[in-house]
Amino acid sequence: MIIRNVLEEIDNQFDNTLSQLQEFLRQPSMSGTGAGINRTAYQVFAKLKDLGFDTEIIPTPSNPIVFGKNYVAGKNAPTLLIHTSIDVMVTEGEAWWSVPPFAAELKEHSRFGPSLIARGAYTQKATLMALLETLRIIQDAGEKLPVNLLIVVDSEEESGSPSLSHFAQERYKELKKADSVYYPFFATDRRGIARLFLGTKGIVFLRLTCRGPSTRDLHSAEVGWIRNPAHILAKTLSSLVDIHGHPQIPGLLDDVQPPSKDDERLISLLAESFDPGIAALQLDARNLSIEADSMEDLLRRFLFEPTVNISGIQAGYVGESFKTVLPREASAHIDIRLTPNEDPNQVFQIVKNHIAGLGLTELVDLELGYTMNWAKTSDNTLIVKALLKSYYDFGVDSVEIWPMFPASVPLYIYADPPLKKPFVIGGLGHGGHAHGRDEYVVVEGIRHFQKGFIHFLSEFSQMRSRTSGEKT
Repeated sequence: MIIRNVLEEIDNQFDNTLSQLQEFLRQPSMSGTGAGINRTAYQVFAKLKDLGFDTEIIPTPSNPIVFGKNYVAGKNAPTLLIHTSIDVMVTEGEAWWSVPPFAAELKEHSRFGPSLIARGAYTQKATLMALLETLRIIQDAGEKLPVNLLIVVDSEEESGSPSLSHFAQERYKELKKADSVYYPFFATDRRGIARLFLGTKGIVFLRLTCRGPSTRDLHSAEVGWIRNPAHILAKTLSSLVDIHGHPQIPGLLDDVQPPSKDDERLISLLAESFDPGIAALQLDARNLSIEADSMEDLLRRFLFEPTVNISGIQAGYVGESFKTVLPREASAHIDIRLTPNEDPNQVFQIVKNHIAGLGLTELVDLELGYTMNWAKTSDNTLIVKALLKSYYDFGVDSVEIWPMFPASVPLYIYADPPLKKPFVIGGLGHGGHAHGRDEYVVVEGIRHFQKGFIHFLSEFSQMRSRTSGEKT
């Protein structure tokens, strides 16, 4: 593949690429409700077929998986598995978007210039379409892919990817052909520093429901002799963390594995460039709330300690006027992020034991929503070295290697036995506001992502040919 030809074509066809991204993002695809999932999956299926992939839409008990295979590079070339997703979070309750969340409009960002605003612009649909458009441009330029590709497109990631494990078991022989796994992501921060990630946290998602003795909302004066479920819920939630948000559930920290020597080395390097003020600014926050003795300690605690988060609470009346009621029910959604060595099912049992210890088992219904395991890889692998080198080839001056990604994606499917594949998370381009109002990706960052992906494919192929037998 002649890189210069493809890079020129990326520039020549960028207006069309941007149009394709907008069209894709205008199609809702919410795994929580199923809205638009099948239509979006078929769009990806058709795109892969046009690119010459042997492509299937694989039914599951819930949402389908799109699986594409392309071995045009030949048997002597490496095989890269790309895992990504099409489902997005619901937009319910997110007021004050500057544009409708599925309008996919361009707006001028005060700091970054033209930006594409849409649900899925940052996670994860825009990276998928930018990647597919890049493959089309390679084809249009008359160039040959330097690597074989497997593409797995999940449509349940925001619901825990419950069907992915069965898919991996059924397609083990095909997935085993992959040398490494790549999770594409707009990973450039607002300073212009390009990041890559070597791990991902697990998650346990829970629903807590407390019901009062009445089947309806009551006048608040009845609280003198009718138990208020909101009080029970508040007591339960307040027992999960301290005032600073640190987990207080007995047993939750027992199996936490401290960072390895390699992790500590990366934390030390990261501490030299990490700016907590910029991190807070990117989150539209005044400051970070972790109390730490040093920059290394702050990063260590953020990346290698579990977190307990209350995603939402619902009870009674909270409208603008005054209404004194005793709610019949109160509920909350909880997500617990897990670090290496923690087992999601065991954590669920730990929470159940905690509620029992409070004497609230009869008053609080605890429901397991979904789980996802953590995953970890090494920086001493070809795929990590190739992505790192591709950043420098593109002209990026500053790079950060993060030992963990603080969010959860289902890479354990490939990293755990029996596949045991190395992986990396990353890519050029800047975006933000994941799962929130005015989710965005910077337009010029999309172009950077495409060009970086070209360098990455080339570097991975060349490194693989130079280091036959080394871990990929």
